[in-house]
Amino acid sequence: MWQCPSGTLIVGEPWQPFPIKQIMDFVISPLLRAGDNKLFSRKRLRQVFTDNGFAIASDSYEKEFMQIIKGKKT
Repeated sequence: MWQCPSGTLIVGEPWQPFPIKQIMDFVISPLLRAGDNKLFSRKRLRQVFTDNGFAIASDSYEKEFMQIIKGKKT
C-alpha cells in the first residue's frame, strides 16, 4: 500500500438522502463490475478521511447533492 507522509487530498462525491442512496446502491452496484461503486454518506466519507489520518479542512463544503471534502494529512 502506498503511503504519503504529508499532503492534501480533495474528493468530490455526490450524495443522496438515505432512502435514495440505498436504492441507487441496490440498482447501480450489480451493473458495475469493478471498484467501489457505492455512494458514501456525508458522515461516512468524513470518517474515511479521519480514519486515515486526514484533518477535514474548514473550506470543505456541501452544496445541493455534492460534497467537496478537503483533508490535510496530519
